[in-house]
Amino acid sequence: MKESIGLALRGFCMGVADIIPGVSGGTMALVLGIYQRLLESIRMIDLGVLPCLVNSGFYKRILSRLTTPLAPPGSSSQDARADAIAFLIVLLAGIGTAIITAAKFIPTWMENYPELMRGFFFGLILISIAAPARQMKAPDWRKLAMPLLLTAALTTWMLGGTADNANFAKGVLEIELAEALTEEVSVSTDTRFVDKETETLGKHGQGLKPLKPVIAKAGDNSVRIPVIAIRSGDDGNRINPQKVINGPEIFDGASIVVTEPLTGGVSPELWFVFVSGSIAICAMILPGVSGAFLLLLLGQYHYVLFHLRAALGGAGESISILLVFLLGITVGILAFSRVLTALLNRAHDETMAVLMGLMLGSLTMLWPYQNSSGSAQLPGEGTSFMPFLSMAIGAGLIALFLYLDKSHTESDGKAP
Repeated sequence: MKESIGLALRGFCMGVADIIPGVSGGTMALVLGIYQRLLESIRMIDLGVLPCLVNSGFYKRILSRLTTPLAPPGSSSQDARADAIAFLIVLLAGIGTAIITAAKFIPTWMENYPELMRGFFFGLILISIAAPARQMKAPDWRKLAMPLLLTAALTTWMLGGTADNANFAKGVLEIELAEALTEEVSVSTDTRFVDKETETLGKHGQGLKPLKPVIAKAGDNSVRIPVIAIRSGDDGNRINPQKVINGPEIFDGASIVVTEPLTGGVSPELWFVFVSGSIAICAMILPGVSGAFLLLLLGQYHYVLFHLRAALGGAGESISILLVFLLGITVGILAFSRVLTALLNRAHDETMAVLMGLMLGSLTMLWPYQNSSGSAQLPGEGTSFMPFLSMAIGAGLIALFLYLDKSHTESDGKAP
């Protein structure tokens, strides 16, 4: 049972990482020492499982291995598949728990303390690069440096992309103020215009935000703001904004007028939801590439999380959307895990170097100091250096884990 709890906790760490744009569950699996076992277990889920389903011994084997999921797999095909399923059941229990529970507070922390959170994960990923290096069999860095650096450069370029907002409703609002401004006021993209109370909006519910920061000048009686919906969907076209959240105090009691009708909001087709799930899960098992970030680029991150929450509440339409997304995840992970397993078997050290490059390239997205467009910048005058402390904490936690793991491995090797 102790082994099962340990694996479930590893799964929980993976699940937390998977819901944070810029952090990969694959990175956590690699650092936690279960990456190759994860790929092998997924690879065992194929058509060969079907004959096992009519054998009662198959189910008994699964139940018996739920308490020892990390033990080496059995030698027979049936036992190996049963062991793989037991491993995945325990791991997915941890991942699912994280997604259901951490999704309620991690996004809030990311929004309220973005620099501290990015700093923590920057330190975590930076030290984690040592994990694949330690797992190399006979590294020749003269040959491995090129794929590592090329992958890092390609990852940095890819993560510099912007979210696809083609299916997000857009329009123009005019905020009519109770009295003229006495000084210049900046309206940031954190401002929200909603037609519901704050408590019922939900983190990923529908609302509007400025397309870009807007400056209102002294003497203005109104502020004209181009806006875009928070998530994709045709319901964005029907928003009737009545309330301002996270906006300047001068908006309190102001009247909101839709001067240009909201148009362009389109709910994605189910086939695109399926494809999004397939792409996201491929990234989730690649260290350094965030499946959540790819969902952002595809314009589906908030859409999927909204329907996840709605499905948990019993909404029928959301349940069907979530099932299609999960089907995409299943197909994607079964196919892509075989590709990765083949690469690790045929070119182990080269594949590990590529994984290191993915992790290295992702660091630019997690650098704590960023400008309004999300590009990395140096800390300016008067900037808090607390993110460096959180960076050190993240790095220290992984360094401690890697040290303990090395000590444990060495003691096992010396055991008679």
